[in-house]
Amino acid sequence: MKTISNYHQRATGIIAAVSMVLFLPCLSLDAQEEIQPYQMPRGIPAPNWGGFDPLNATPPARPAAWPSTAVPGFYFVKASDPAATDTGNPQGTPALPRKTIPATLAAGSYVEVADCATATGLSGVKGTAASPVWIVGSGEAKIQPRDTTSAVYLGDCEYVIVNGLNFDGTGTPTDKASSAWAVGSNCHHIAIRHCTIRNQPAPDFNPTRFTSGGAGAWYSGLSSIVPREGPVSNIVVFGCDYTGNAGGQTLDYESGRHCIIASGKSDGSHIAENIWILNNIMHDNPEDGIQLGESSNSANRSLCRNLFIGGNQITNHGENAIDLKACERVITSQNLISGYRRTSYRPGSVSGSDGTACVLNNDGGGPFETWWLFNTITDSRVAWRNQSGGGDHYFIGNLVTDLKISEGEGAPTSAGKSQGVAYWQNSGANAYFVMNTIHNVHGGIYLFNVNKSALEGNIIHDIVDHTRGWPVNINNSTELLIFANLSYDPDGPIRRDAVSDTDFPDVNPQFVGTEFLKPADFMLKSTSPLLGRKVSLAPYEQAYLLAWGTAINLGFDQSQQAPGASIELPAVIPGPKPPTGLRVNPER
Repeated sequence: MKTISNYHQRATGIIAAVSMVLFLPCLSLDAQEEIQPYQMPRGIPAPNWGGFDPLNATPPARPAAWPSTAVPGFYFVKASDPAATDTGNPQGTPALPRKTIPATLAAGSYVEVADCATATGLSGVKGTAASPVWIVGSGEAKIQPRDTTSAVYLGDCEYVIVNGLNFDGTGTPTDKASSAWAVGSNCHHIAIRHCTIRNQPAPDFNPTRFTSGGAGAWYSGLSSIVPREGPVSNIVVFGCDYTGNAGGQTLDYESGRHCIIASGKSDGSHIAENIWILNNIMHDNPEDGIQLGESSNSANRSLCRNLFIGGNQITNHGENAIDLKACERVITSQNLISGYRRTSYRPGSVSGSDGTACVLNNDGGGPFETWWLFNTITDSRVAWRNQSGGGDHYFIGNLVTDLKISEGEGAPTSAGKSQGVAYWQNSGANAYFVMNTIHNVHGGIYLFNVNKSALEGNIIHDIVDHTRGWPVNINNSTELLIFANLSYDPDGPIRRDAVSDTDFPDVNPQFVGTEFLKPADFMLKSTSPLLGRKVSLAPYEQAYLLAWGTAINLGFDQSQQAPGASIELPAVIPGPKPPTGLRVNPER
């Protein structure tokens, strides 16, 4: 028996298990691993399901009477079995399966699914906190019907756990299918756990899809949380694997195949709130990893709120890792984000990306109040671009390294050119940067026309080209606080703009290990001058307390703990379609 405690080890251990057998779901029912309780990423509250733990709860055991004897409340579905029938077979067993999931399921029901021949629409399925309904993958085959609705759709459902299904789109025609799974109107307390989403098709290129041209035949995420006729709340997406879908990062036109979409619905004012996206792997997909909020100038940001993104690996997508549109109250913590490049779309295409990893967009005014805590962003063109029209945005304890530009590009400007910059903003939102480490970039923190801003305890180390990049570039800030920061470059003094030597002294931060190569983990020696200038985190902890109603300790000893996420980027993500590497689209 093996014990797994770290949440990254838990994810990779599960994914490694699925690669051994074709079409296995993410966790075998007979797995012999003792999994320790999941540790929430820093600053993200645990889901509250009234005493039930949607992250750590295990599915009920198979009945001892199986495979031959039916048991009330337990169901088995395998449409591909020649003997499968729904007639006179209300439960189904492995020996005599049902073809479909029953339309009516009582609280506490357990449904084991090997495969389905048609889309599964769960409507009015009502579990309880004490007795949720379980939809569990059997580990035998895949769940991907060939029709035009979601493979699994939940509407008007409560306390349902979808666990370990394998959504594999191999062979699905490009004019069929939609999202692998979707949570629709009037749903609450739904968990999608340990599912695999792979090989989903891209739509055919269709330049007349939008009036400006360039999208595909349909516009649907790989999975979605979108209320249309009623509210959605308390949704968990946990431990899932989205790898190698819809043409991957190099698809050369807009497809709409984001990994996870969540938004409210302005028409009718239906809200999507309290959504956790935790511990997932998203790699080599054509659009955003996560897109939250409506993409409309008339969208109401209050209809998509209380959103928690933590412990995910979000790497090598065609557009962005995280795209925040009209939404509010977002915590993004301890994610590992890597591999974002400028798109190279065919003529007639629209949208695309400049290679920014995380975008705070301006749809509907953009996101309002976001927290970015201890994330790692690497090997991209831009870490954050903030176009939001307002709100407070906090960046604490993050690590940004190795940002890229294309050969011959000019210097970043306030007019939208942000290439190679860790943080770029040209909007009236408030932005606070505390104890972040920025290394090997073409520009550090660029602030244009911001409202309030603070820079405290940050390290900017190694600007690639001293003739074109600044460690800090500030132009028009209504209120500005700068304290206890350092900027340093092994190649010599870095030019500076709008800050003095006192505000941002040119002093070696003294990383552990060699000073002239990339530090191993960016921890500081005990003799670092930065450790002697204590940054007060009390104002930010108080802001968190006022926003979320619970206390937080944001401090960390930089001589004992590295900045950024405490998970590592694997060289290869295993699975039926292994990626070609983490730099699949070299900079052009």
